[in-house]
Amino acid sequence: MHVHPPPAAPAPSPAVAPVPPPRSAPQPGEARVVIRVQSGTETIEFFDEGLAMYWISARLQMGLGYEQ
Repeated sequence: MHVHPPPAAPAPSPAVAPVPPPRSAPQPGEARVVIRVQSGTETIEFFDEGLAMYWISARLQMGLGYEQ
């Protein structure tokens, strides 16, 4: 299971004009991936930390916390 923390946004500098983000970057107002889980060819992305923690807890209770 791979867990990625949300990326930290750098503080804007008042002396530099803002640069538009690349097209692949999330636009302001779009939800960011909190946790991404990859298992084989399957990828699950969680945008809500509470839901991600619930899913992880359920997997651990079922004994599915470790990949073989």
